[in-house]
Amino acid sequence: MNEKKDSEQEEFFKNWKYCPRCGAKIPETEKTIRYCYSCGLQFENFPYIIEKSFKPPESIKLTEKEINEDPELAPWTPRASLIWPILSIFIMNTVVIIPFTFIVFFIPNISKLMEFIASPLFLIIFSVSEFVFMIIPLIYVGQYLERSSLKNRLKILGIFIQRPKIQFLGKELLLGIGFAILGFFLVNLISFLLELLVNPFYIFPNIFTAQAPSVDIDSIISSAGLFEIILLVIVMILVIGLSEEVAFRGFMQKGLVKEFGKELGIWITAIIFAIIHIVTIFLTLSPLSILRSFLLLFPPYLFLSLLLGYLFYWRKSNLIAPIVAHGVYDAITVLLVYIVYQHFTFLLLFLLILGIVLILSFFLYYLLERYY
Repeated sequence: MNEKKDSEQEEFFKNWKYCPRCGAKIPETEKTIRYCYSCGLQFENFPYIIEKSFKPPESIKLTEKEINEDPELAPWTPRASLIWPILSIFIMNTVVIIPFTFIVFFIPNISKLMEFIASPLFLIIFSVSEFVFMIIPLIYVGQYLERSSLKNRLKILGIFIQRPKIQFLGKELLLGIGFAILGFFLVNLISFLLELLVNPFYIFPNIFTAQAPSVDIDSIISSAGLFEIILLVIVMILVIGLSEEVAFRGFMQKGLVKEFGKELGIWITAIIFAIIHIVTIFLTLSPLSILRSFLLLFPPYLFLSLLLGYLFYWRKSNLIAPIVAHGVYDAITVLLVYIVYQHFTFLLLFLLILGIVLILSFFLYYLLERYY
């Protein structure tokens, strides 16, 4: 009797088409699916089968237990995954433009105004505004949480610490540092090859400036002081890496992977990430200049985003390693541009140190992974 009942339950779970809570389509598979991959709903709590899609409720309330049990939950729609990070760019620019309009009244001299815009201080202020990338997803995901605390909002976006905490954090930090340095060498190798193909009259220092971390900062860094460089490095690690990873990996990629699968979700996110970072090249009037800049900048950014995307997926939707990798990568790029322009004699020493840190990072990660 029990076997017959179990068999009927197995067949019942196989017939699910759509989730009754979030409206997500259930993947067609021979295996029994007992819960929704999107919102975590246990189907055994519902005595009926949803055969057709329907408009999901305005608010899907995930419990803290559901978030803890499945870190890959992404109840927001693919449309939201695309719209909000892109909209954040316009909001971020507004955040910068509004105070900038007041600055114009205090610096009426055009030459001094342009000098301020080209200063490291303005770059630091502009970079800090990227917190918008993190704030908007944090606000948006609250509607899907039964208890919308900051901890739960961060957790559903991929920022959480597993036990044992010290070993877990150690592994994620080492992975982030290792992938940042590895990505740096690979991205610059790609830039080097592209320079040889696109520009026959290749100039050696361009290898370190063909791709920029978040904005084109070469000329600004070349005139910056050591203190300003230190501030910029801190901002790159604590602001840029954190905010952009929350927006692009924790929010955009997570939602797209849920809907379109691993490969397509990661690649769509990577393409959008790359285009957003080079969009200013389309403001130039020369089609040839646009083409050359696109060929030099798009592949490095695409590769970097793919590296971060697959790292995020590999870490089972935990953002700590990608955040560290992104921030450290940006910081390394800033430091290297500074060294190339102002302390070129230390270039080989700096690269040697990076190589040693890369090897140590992966070796220590191996030890932690194996013995702890």
